[in-house]
Amino acid sequence: MTTRPEIWVGIDVGKTAHHACAVDNAGTTVFSQKVDNDQAAIEAVIARAGRIGEQVRWAIDLTSPMALLLISVLLAADQTVTYVPGRVVNTMTHGFRGEAKTDAKDAKVIAETARLRRDLNQVTMPDELVVGLTQLTGYRTDLMADWVAGINRLRSLLGSIFPALEAAFDYSTRTPLILVAGMCTPTEIRGAGTVGVATYLAESGAWKPDIAKTAATAVEAAQRQTLALPGEADTAMLIKRIARKLLDLDREIKDTDKLITTRFRQHPWARIIESLPGMGPGLGAEFLVGTGGDLANLASAGRLASYAGLVPVPVIPVGSPGICAARNATTGACAGCSTWRRCRACATRADRRDGSTTANAVNDRFIPKPYWPWPGAWSMFCGRCCVTAENSASTTRLRPLLLLDTVIESPTFESGTRFNSTVVGRIRGCTRDSHSEDPRAGGR
Repeated sequence: MTTRPEIWVGIDVGKTAHHACAVDNAGTTVFSQKVDNDQAAIEAVIARAGRIGEQVRWAIDLTSPMALLLISVLLAADQTVTYVPGRVVNTMTHGFRGEAKTDAKDAKVIAETARLRRDLNQVTMPDELVVGLTQLTGYRTDLMADWVAGINRLRSLLGSIFPALEAAFDYSTRTPLILVAGMCTPTEIRGAGTVGVATYLAESGAWKPDIAKTAATAVEAAQRQTLALPGEADTAMLIKRIARKLLDLDREIKDTDKLITTRFRQHPWARIIESLPGMGPGLGAEFLVGTGGDLANLASAGRLASYAGLVPVPVIPVGSPGICAARNATTGACAGCSTWRRCRACATRADRRDGSTTANAVNDRFIPKPYWPWPGAWSMFCGRCCVTAENSASTTRLRPLLLLDTVIESPTFESGTRFNSTVVGRIRGCTRDSHSEDPRAGGR
């Protein structure tokens, strides 16, 4: 068998089996085979590639827990592994012959992409803490999906027999769930009365400030409905069963949140991540999971934004020729910018038409907006606002930005060090932790 100086092996990761395809410098397929998701099978394909190529470079399209065994075996064998994102694979597929989507073709596309591109990130051994956070955050996501589905099912069933009670409460909180777990028909609530309902809620551990109001509202709703609707008995049984499950699920979610917080704060970057605006333990844990817990492979803030799927926003000096894309090339007249921002000439003329001549009005119209509607984009770039240096009287050029990599990758920065007040003051109010806003907020 001919030995080649260098080969690239692309692996299309699967659940029970992977597919490996090796290509040489000329792009010729050396071998293509199925590989079971088993340590012995993976070691066998590593040995085969080592016999064919003097230098072997591996590429995979997934770094999720499903590929953990594959990554561990490759790195334990001192192999070089790069990551080819699935979006890149999907785009590169159209450049090869054939429209069929097979594991073999995907593996070849991954190998060819790794051969053609030398700027792909290398895969490192996953950190034990980050792998644990990956499992915990994934588990919490599943719990929240079950929670939302359960709430929707409960409201649907309750609305079919007791619409007034269904509309009276927010069932993402514990007190209403405790109520319908014990009594959910007009007859039951009327029979118990306000005192009986309040006593039941108190004995069941409902939030004390809400007990009196909840009992009065429930009895009032029961008095407005004197008819028993068809199927009430069986529907009430299902409602009580679902409510009890949701109460247990609520406790499980809270316990998981505490565990995620504890694990997250054991990471050396936890204090720095939490010091960023809008970053709490929930979003911080997902940030560690998304980046693998190490920003060393991301050379700049732009690479981090690209990794997150954000569209970069160019910074164009104010007043430079060609700043307005809508400017007529012949007459030089500006047709008015209707894209992601307005040029200063357009903003100035608009302000004059509106009767405003203040500099702030011009600046407000000139703030660049990121195209991708994700709040985290503002932490990377937010134009002439909070992360720029102090305002200048000059209106000819934007001030330099304090980018994320400037802080994290500073040569003088040491892991675990708290930001000083100057740095924290310059990074302000640009993000919102959407993940930390639990849809069950307000629950008691």
